[in-house]
Amino acid sequence: MNAEPLPGGPSLAAESPYSHAASLAGDLVRTLARADIRAKDLAHGLALRRSRVISSDIDLALDLAEAVGNLHIAAVRLPSVIDRPRVVAARTAYLVKGLAYASTAAGELALQLDRVDPRGGAQARRVAQACGEATTLLDRFTTALHSPGEAAAPLTTRRRVSPAAQWLIGSAALVLPAADRARYTEEWRGELWDLAAEPRRRHLLHALRVAFHAWSTRRAVLSARRDDDGGEW
Repeated sequence: MNAEPLPGGPSLAAESPYSHAASLAGDLVRTLARADIRAKDLAHGLALRRSRVISSDIDLALDLAEAVGNLHIAAVRLPSVIDRPRVVAARTAYLVKGLAYASTAAGELALQLDRVDPRGGAQARRVAQACGEATTLLDRFTTALHSPGEAAAPLTTRRRVSPAAQWLIGSAALVLPAADRARYTEEWRGELWDLAAEPRRRHLLHALRVAFHAWSTRRAVLSARRDDDGGEW
């Protein structure tokens, strides 16, 4: 009869943080592969339907496709550096920033296209959704790599805010006028900290909503300033 595996033996090694993180990295690659295909299809479709849309929408779609393609490439390279903390931290930061941009750009494009090309608007929204899913996977990857026990902690003890959500909010604030950036960043991050004891998906949903509406917030801020000043800002 075979002996039972000893504590700390191969059966436990299979459950190491690296194994879980590598699995999540694979999910991230597959999610970004889908986003890459959708973003390229969107850009190609808008170019073919040029008469319905303005050139700036096509340019934004092309930029979005390029950005998502680069994110896919970066994600493919992530598993190879999983045991090199500094390198994986740099690549994770790049992915977080890139996903923040892609989520915001896809959301803005969806709003613009809804009026003139509903099909394109729906495609852009699917790209934004895929980027949101990728952001969630990236946050889970970071947690599995650096804080493997956190997922098992009771909700009442979770007082850390998702790093990915903080990145998203910081990136969303960059589209605002400089004079208003600090105020909105403080407000958005305060709302995020109110969710600190909630599951991290709630943090990310809040941050994605902020990023999705960042450009409309910018327009509202500038419009209010023009009204107050009686002229162009």
